[in-house]
Amino acid sequence: MLGSLLLVMAAGATTVGAATHDWDGYRSRLAAQAPRWDVLGMDHYRSPQVPRPAGAMSR
Repeated sequence: MLGSLLLVMAAGATTVGAATHDWDGYRSRLAAQAPRWDVLGMDHYRSPQVPRPAGAMSR
């Protein structure tokens, strides 16, 4: 859980402009990280609001 929290904080700190802070954009960036977290063995919440990329592992 700490990893996903750090991702949220980093995304907010490095994204310039309020127009880029929307749920749809963040959701797709977050979903792209899930396969990496799976490979690293990091536990994370698989929200139904964040679609998993095609071919992503599921538990």
